[in-house]
Amino acid sequence: MKKKRTFFPGLFDHFFFFFIEQATRVSSGLVLNALAGKLPELVGGSADLNPSTMTYIKSSTDFQKATPAGRNIRFGVREHAMAAVCNGIALYGALVPFGSTFLNFIGYAVKAFTVRFSFSDQYLCFL
Repeated sequence: MKKKRTFFPGLFDHFFFFFIEQATRVSSGLVLNALAGKLPELVGGSADLNPSTMTYIKSSTDFQKATPAGRNIRFGVREHAMAAVCNGIALYGALVPFGSTFLNFIGYAVKAFTVRFSFSDQYLCFL
């Protein structure tokens, strides 16, 4: 039986939220990297938008054949595939996946996101 990771109490107690004028994607990148330090199961990436959506986990490398311990997945320009891969990772249950894209591209992945909401609560989505 697979052990399902739940977000433990107190996970967000160590975050400091500042009211500064900055893009929400910058704030989201800061929170994502802080979460990555506390949640080693966190893996994911974006559909060819890492520099723009700030979703690169700085303390890790890319997930590739040579570096299987990497936590950053480069999905390429494939929003639907990104969401489907994150669905599979979430279903497996050992990792907490996240995927990111811009809102105007979500139409490509909407069916996969619809499926996702029907079976798992262990998933992060950044738009």
